Amino acid sequence: MKLPPSAKKAITRHISRAVERLDPARYHQEPVYVAALFARLDQVVYEGRDLTIEFKSTVVDDRGPRSAESVWGADFGIVAMVRTLGESVAKAAIGQAKRGNIGSLVGVERERFRAQVIKMERATTATLALEVPTIAGELPQIRQVFSREIPLSPDKISATHLYNDLIFPRDLREPSVILGGRLPLDDYICRELIYCLHGDRRQSFVQALESSTLATLSINVSGRIAEQANEADEAR
Repeated sequence: MKLPPSAKKAITRHISRAVERLDPARYHQEPVYVAALFARLDQVVYEGRDLTIEFKSTVVDDRGPRSAESVWGADFGIVAMVRTLGESVAKAAIGQAKRGNIGSLVGVERERFRAQVIKMERATTATLALEVPTIAGELPQIRQVFSREIPLSPDKISATHLYNDLIFPRDLREPSVILGGRLPLDDYICRELIYCLHGDRRQSFVQALESSTLATLSINVSGRIAEQANEADEAR
């Protein structure tokens, strides 16, 4: 489902303004940064003649033994609700937030992230990582993450593997984790989630996420997305 250019520009502008007001140095824990970001994004982002886009945030700071983080391995969720005259689609994804380049994690933190991805995949295939920026004003980057069985003998593991897009397990019988390419948060929302290329459409999963203790950003798109609107925007 393709958004008109004016709607995409509105989403990018809205996210950029929210990020500008967040200094990552003030947030020592990544989930706290994500919760603050989602709270600032809560607003009607675009309101056109035939199309409305609204961001709604749910921020819950439950980090206990029964929290969604402990059950799913995730600390945030993103839900897209797209309603047009022709169809209605609900999709969701869950993820883990880490500061800076996830590929540069080392030691216990690296293995912990790998284990969290494995845990997230028990709930859904729509698993993400959010790289929290280290400089104020930079957009968070979204990476799709997934596990794979990659046969590897101990003598083939070298220090170079610490900084590429593969996270190997300490126990070589366990799956490795692959880090996908980076997309700025606005591009992920417009090109992947709303555009129907990514996300888990199972109603049971969407409902479970909406009732969970995760910080969640819901993106509600309603109205008519027409080719005429796209053409009119592109002509401007």
